This record gives sequence, structure tokens and C-alpha cells, in this order.
Amino acid sequence: MPSITTFVLALSVSLPALSFSQPAIPSNPAAVARVLADQYSNLRQFSFDGTLLFERKNGLDAREVLASWKVKVAMAPGGKYLLWAGNDGVLKYLVVSDGKTVWSYMPELNQYTRHEGGATEVGSDPDDIFAKGVPDGDHDVVFCSRLVVPALARLSRNSVFMEMNRTTTVNYKGSEQQFPVLSVLSQRGENDSQILIELAFEPESNDVHRFEWSRAMLVNEDSRFAFLTVEFEKRTLGKPIPESFFTLAPPGDAELVDELPIPGLDGSPLLGKQAPDFELELINGTKVHLADFKGRPVVLAFWTVNCASCRRELAALAALQQEFQSQGLAVLAINAEGKSVATRSAGAADFPPLAIYDPGGRVHRLFRAHFAPTVVVLNSEAKVVRYLSGARDAAALRAALKTAGLVNQPPSASKQ
Repeated sequence: MPSITTFVLALSVSLPALSFSQPAIPSNPAAVARVLADQYSNLRQFSFDGTLLFERKNGLDAREVLASWKVKVAMAPGGKYLLWAGNDGVLKYLVVSDGKTVWSYMPELNQYTRHEGGATEVGSDPDDIFAKGVPDGDHDVVFCSRLVVPALARLSRNSVFMEMNRTTTVNYKGSEQQFPVLSVLSQRGENDSQILIELAFEPESNDVHRFEWSRAMLVNEDSRFAFLTVEFEKRTLGKPIPESFFTLAPPGDAELVDELPIPGLDGSPLLGKQAPDFELELINGTKVHLADFKGRPVVLAFWTVNCASCRRELAALAALQQEFQSQGLAVLAINAEGKSVATRSAGAADFPPLAIYDPGGRVHRLFRAHFAPTVVVLNSEAKVVRYLSGARDAAALRAALKTAGLVNQPPSASKQ
């Protein structure tokens, strides 16, 4: 039986022609997979430092590097989040949330943003995001940094093959050592896709030192691949993280601006693109597709129940929907915390009438709603024209709607 690595290399040459028979899974790899997955399941807070490399490959083309960063990542309950991204010790950008306010900072521009909001606690899912390969411009390091822990937590689910028959060199405690590699191959999914996760780990502590995630798929009979590699330098799992991680005091001479070009906060992978269709349910059980609103401008408003700024923004959007009713504006208020949450909130006079719950956060992931509130504005052709991460006031929301062609008539003109 060839190794999984050999299998994936063959896959990159001729994906459609491969067949795969499942061998007996040795107990040792399966036991290791369960132990490693248990460390990351239901993990409420964590931090890690390391090197992140994100690549794609189309057909027989060479791999293309989309992102290569030194990163520091931390997450804690209540929407707290930190992402430090840079190279050679130099900060490129910083994203911080204390659960009530989101800051972002870019030293090269000496600019920062400050908006009300916190990180959503929806796990990243590469099956949804990369269902059609990795699109141009998709360099979302915020997403990649949030993919690692959910992928590890799902390590032993839906696997067809595991092996642990090789070692790799890891720099551990100042010296190079040989660590075993656990390889886990998933079942085939949509678009004939499979995911391979390979982990280099220290056997005694089960500390993961290298995480390699790759996905192979077919799109219109073409093979496409996505690759994410993280080399961990240090990590903390489950232990309290200092509050100082989640606050930001920008330099005194930094300029406060409304937006910064940070992938994952500015919606760059989505802007100008056709919005992906989805099917969800209104709280009354009626199924709704995004395509049902064809020919109408649409606002997707992602929110959480304990987010006061979300409620203020939803109230402003409800008023704007009434104001632009004659032009067909539809506001979809999308919550991933459960149907009961959405049901309790809907029906209020200051709440958009189309309240939707998003089981598992799939639509949150499709639209990169990393922070709550997030507003995505679609024009009448269902193209994404604005992406607003963090709360905005009514004036800013009205300006965003103008990009979808919505311009309100003054009262005097409407009476004529």
C-alpha cells in the first residue's frame, strides 16, 4: 500500500482516474488521532505563534504562494481575538478585538480602524470556503488563522485511511529531532474532493509542531488544490489568556480611518464577485434562497445576541429597508447561535422582518463574517459591492447602499 503522500502526489497528476480501497486502519494511528483531536475539541481559548504558508495549485501548474507570514493568534470567549501578521520581526498588520471593539492597524500606512464588534465564534470550514478551489485574490489570513483548530478538532471524523509510518525533522527545544508523522485522509465529498491532514507531533506530550492541510478537488473536470502549512513555535491550549492580548493602543501619530486593506476585514476575496447562493430557513420554517431575491438589492447582516452594536445596526437597517421598500431592498438578519436566539429577537419593531438562523455558521463562513456585526451589500445582480466589518451608523450604512444603486428621493420630490 503506497503512503498517503504518494497517493496525493498521484492525485495531482490524474485526479479522475484514481480509485481507492480502504485498508484496515491500524489501532495506533487511530488512537493518536483521537488523542490529538480531543485536545482541540470544545476548546474555548487558545494561542499559538508560528509560520503560516497558504498556497494553491491548478492542474499541473506549479504551486502558487498566496500568503506567507509569521503569525501570532489568540482567541478567547466573548469574541476576543488577536492576529499579528508580519515577517522578519516586522509587523505587517494587527487585528485585535476585546469582544466589544475591533481594532486593526497597518504600520506601513500608520493608519488604524476602530469599530464596535467582536470575533464570531464560528469555526472555519475549508469544505465550504474552497468548494470551487481557491479564487483569485483570496489571501485571507484571518480565515487561515482560524482554520487550524477546527480542522484539528475534526481530525478523526469521516476518515477513510490513517497511517503513521514515517518521521520528519523538527526543530524542538533548540535541536533538530525526528518526530513521527500522522497522516489522515478524509472521505470523498462534493466535487470528488478529499482532504489530507499530516501532523508532526512530539510523542510524549502529543504537542503538534507542524500542521499540513491539503485539499484536492475537481472543478469542471480540472483538478484544483489548496494547501495550508503551519509550523508552530509555541502554543497554549485552554489556559487563561491575559486581557492585554486583546486591546490595542495605536501610536499617537497614527491616523484613524474607516477601512484598511486587510484581507479578511475588507472583504477583498468577495468584492466585485457573484455572491454564492445558499439555502436557509426563516424562523417560521420557510426555506429561503439568496436566488429568491433576484433583481433586488440585498443586505446580509451577520449578528450575535450579546452584541449591543449589532442590535443598533439592525435597527438602522430595518429603518433603511422601510425607506427603500419601493426599490426592493431586502435585509437578511443572519444569526448562527440557534433558532431560539433568532426567534426571541425577531418580531421587534426595530428588527428586520427577514430573520434567519444559520446552523453551523455555514453562510457566515461563505461570506467571511469573522466579526459581528458584519454587513455585506449585494446589488440587484447579486454581486458583492460593499463589505463592512464592525458596526456602522445609519449614515455609513446609507452610503454603502448607494453602491448598490439605492438613492432615496427627497420628501418634496416623492410628493410630486
